Amino acid sequence: GGGTADVLQYVRDIVSGLDEVVVLDLCAPLLEQAKKRCEKYGWNNVRFVQGDATEIEFGNKFDVVISSYVFTMIPNWEKAIKMAWSHVAPGGYLAATDFTINPKDQGYGSQMMWKTVFSFDHVNLNSKHHELVRSLGKPCAFRVEDGGFPFIPLLKCPYYYAVQQKSGKKDD
Repeated sequence: GGGTADVLQYVRDIVSGLDEVVVLDLCAPLLEQAKKRCEKYGWNNVRFVQGDATEIEFGNKFDVVISSYVFTMIPNWEKAIKMAWSHVAPGGYLAATDFTINPKDQGYGSQMMWKTVFSFDHVNLNSKHHELVRSLGKPCAFRVEDGGFPFIPLLKCPYYYAVQQKSGKKDD
């Protein structure tokens, strides 16, 4: 979900110029933190929705749907990815980033270590997440990299980012 809306800080220069930003999360306390963050920046165009990413239906489509470190935490991740894609407007984008495993460039032992570490927080590492995202629409960007891991210096954990564009024109 949208959590504390921390991802908006990366695009804070454009948030106030957007018609609407929707932050969706299952957890009410996280949405309260998101509200505080948006108040701090004076973003009055942000709407907060408490709901399940696998079930939520919006009456409209969005130009951009962002999923940042979400799909690995949702048991029915396939449904969540497909639901996110269903909310992308024609010509719009799904941008996703999350932790992953990388069978192509990562040894079996390393894959199992990271799967075990993340499983303690109910995070399901699986390369099938980004494979499904990449199967949707037109690929605009994709990369798997190793990045720092919070509170554990020197260890690098694989993550991916992907941007997919839905076919069609914005006004379709």
